[in-house]
Amino acid sequence: MTRRGLLLFAAMSVIWGIPYLLIRVAVGEISRGTLVFVRTGVAALVLMPVVFARGGLRGIGNRLQDLCLRPAA
Repeated sequence: MTRRGLLLFAAMSVIWGIPYLLIRVAVGEISRGTLVFVRTGVAALVLMPVVFARGGLRGIGNRLQDLCLRPAA
């Protein structure tokens, strides 16, 4: 493995592992439900500009009924 590959692997290991450490600390402070809600909300806020920039919501009006009713079935 090259030095660059090793550094990238180490960086990804740290980036991947930090959320688990923070979750362990956060669960002691707030409820699990609140933690899941906040994490999901932050992820949605971060990803929505990307979705809008790529035009990912175009044509969703035609599928909105399917998107809302299928999970309920």
